[in-house]
Amino acid sequence: MPAQPLVEEISSILVVEDNADQREALCEILEDEGFTILACASAKEASEIIGRQELSVAILDLRLPDQPGTQILEWIRAADDKVQVILYTAYGSFDSAKDSVNLGAFAYLEKSSEPEELLRQVHRASRRWMKEALAKSERRYRTLAEISPVGIYHADAGGRYRYVNQRWCEIAGLAAEEAVADGWTRGLDPEDSQRVLAQWSEAVAAGRDFSSEYRFRHADGKVVWGYALAKPEIDGEVEGYVGTITDISDRKRMEESLRLHQAAMEQAVLPVAFTTADPEDRRFVFANSAFQRLTGYSEEELLGESPDILNGLRTSQITLGHLRKAQKEGKSFVGDLTTYRKGGAAFSMEWRIDPVRDDGGRLTHWVTILR
Repeated sequence: MPAQPLVEEISSILVVEDNADQREALCEILEDEGFTILACASAKEASEIIGRQELSVAILDLRLPDQPGTQILEWIRAADDKVQVILYTAYGSFDSAKDSVNLGAFAYLEKSSEPEELLRQVHRASRRWMKEALAKSERRYRTLAEISPVGIYHADAGGRYRYVNQRWCEIAGLAAEEAVADGWTRGLDPEDSQRVLAQWSEAVAAGRDFSSEYRFRHADGKVVWGYALAKPEIDGEVEGYVGTITDISDRKRMEESLRLHQAAMEQAVLPVAFTTADPEDRRFVFANSAFQRLTGYSEEELLGESPDILNGLRTSQITLGHLRKAQKEGKSFVGDLTTYRKGGAAFSMEWRIDPVRDDGGRLTHWVTILR
């Protein structure tokens, strides 16, 4: 029965051996240990693999028909210095062993040694590769986290913070060392604290995703809104949580501004409505209560309809012509116009219609005020 793999197949082992029987025997032994093998018989074949395949360990015959194993070692060191190289030879000497070590070989073995010794060295080399790969991955993660435009945090399986990046500190108004464990909760706005802690505790207890919008209150009184997400790291069981937090203060201010504007519009005495910008296809997108009361149409009946539903026999086509000309030119219009309520009753009002433009000056809507 094959032995249980001692390492995960996270990369391949390169075997370069020109003797077909020995190459086949090596591959069989290593595959029984759970490794993925790439095998070839020459330096030329090895050169076609190096740099194109991810390797963790390379086992090189020192004497090959076209190039010595030390040449392949140099190629590997230039392509990826994390790869652990074992030189395996039937012609061992002190000088070749010294040269191999000086070139960065992980181990130097003679083929006369027991196969168990080769396996021991392969496992040692594989563990070193994994350790160095993990360290490099962590360094890359930290670098990416520090330059990220969003806040990043990492918590353990119990929900206690272990790491926050600089952007998280700016959003929360806390230093990194203040955030560890449960320290991050001290930055929460008192009005949000109880809710957020309950949501976070529930997510951690259930081992599920977390998302919430909440405020941080800085020491100087500044309030910053954040949108936080976190996902559990699962390897059989939850090992921790990786999360992000995005500053949504501008969005919250805009939402509050829109809410206030809408409230003001709803409570305004004058009838107010908004329509789309296209003068050839204007449609209602908003009508306040005063506008609805005056016209007799509900908001549901007005939205998506053309303002022409208010026109009738006594509506001046001349005045409508002036209105459409002004809109085509993107200009304001003021004029008296007779229109019709739902049910057919005519009424005359002064119509003021002004363009609404975005920050770039692009016409987006028309606002109508009746007086």
